[in-house]
Amino acid sequence: MKEISEYRPTELVEMLENFIPVVANVLLSEVSEDARGQTAKITFNEDANPLIPLMVNALGSRIPSKQFTVLMIELDDNAIPVDQVRRAEVQDLMNRNGQLARTFYAICADTEFHRWLATTQGVSFGIAERKQRVAIAKEWAKQKNIIPQILDTDQGALDHFNKVMRAPFQEWRQRRLK
Repeated sequence: MKEISEYRPTELVEMLENFIPVVANVLLSEVSEDARGQTAKITFNEDANPLIPLMVNALGSRIPSKQFTVLMIELDDNAIPVDQVRRAEVQDLMNRNGQLARTFYAICADTEFHRWLATTQGVSFGIAERKQRVAIAKEWAKQKNIIPQILDTDQGALDHFNKVMRAPFQEWRQRRLK
């Protein structure tokens, strides 16, 4: 990514959909210029009116105000905009920490799930023991393209798991409990 100073204003506006902006009212308190360019010292002002970017003097002339409304985005230490939406998605995936894969394996080991497979999906268990039933349930899921290793990191895989396996089984189970 480029540094924030390298972006055109139109690019910055387009980027806002990926960033969480902060709108603040500030007062310009000091402007200076040196070899690096212009710098401005600002102070945050909660009472500033964002609708008055220019002041009008007693004679009706417009004079620039020192009051501005600014839109800010977070920059990292290298002055590169932080994509907060993506960061939140990555953090959510990291927080899952295998939880959904463990849920998958728990469902495959559930004897009620085995009954659901037999009655609604036509899966035959014969006289298989519990360990074999779990293996058959996992094989059924594999045939339905449910991959437990990626449930915690791939939203599409999670949606597919919920649609094909988890939700139908839970609905069936709820109906049986009534």
